[in-house]
Amino acid sequence: KASRSDRAFLLAKDFNFKITSSLTWLDTEKIKQLALFSINDFIGSIALGGVDLAITTDLCSAKILMLNPADKNKYIHSMYWIPEGKLEKFDDSADGAKYKEWAKDGYIRIVEGNEVDVSEVADWYAELVRDYDIRTYVTGYDQRFAKDFIKRMDEYGFETEMIYQNRFVLTNPMKLAEAEIDAGMVCFSNPIDLWCLSNTAIQVWDTGHVMPVKIKNRPGKKIDGTLSLIDVYEIYRRYKSDFMQMQS
Repeated sequence: KASRSDRAFLLAKDFNFKITSSLTWLDTEKIKQLALFSINDFIGSIALGGVDLAITTDLCSAKILMLNPADKNKYIHSMYWIPEGKLEKFDDSADGAKYKEWAKDGYIRIVEGNEVDVSEVADWYAELVRDYDIRTYVTGYDQRFAKDFIKRMDEYGFETEMIYQNRFVLTNPMKLAEAEIDAGMVCFSNPIDLWCLSNTAIQVWDTGHVMPVKIKNRPGKKIDGTLSLIDVYEIYRRYKSDFMQMQS
């Protein structure tokens, strides 16, 4: 009853229901209730990173995950990038996108031309060090479009690790994120994250594996923020012991 991914698996495996990609991942009302926080509350923190890279029509999304020793919550701070050419050619406002408003408020950066230079994503991690004394321990990235990102991260001295975006890798971090979001244990600093979460559907295999997917026939409902969230959750799973020790 509590987990949509587990429920979808049960219906598909034991009751032979055909589960389509139109099945939304999270409860919309619970997404609306997630708390927002300010990055200024975490100056001097150690973080974990996760990115979903894109160069043309999709969003480019970067995240850090931080902990507060005073509670059990995870705190997610994000930035997004989108090409100016995308805004001129496609109007996603019917799907809830508010790119110009979000850009004005500093939640997304509109870059000139028709593609995002992913090395600018690495620059954002350097900005976190410069402006907030927040440094990432390890940042996870998907393999697409990653060459320039990795090169710039290496120049800054940041550790990175590849995360293959397939069902075998993403199932466990996706289920962990679902459970903690459902329990109200995840706080966000960027409303675009909440929009991406509400856009995310789930694909289920009869093996129990799951993956985030776009809602069918709604390309304007972006899920890039969900993918970067699952990436950073996978990095958390891989480095949990080390990361927890750094909090004391």
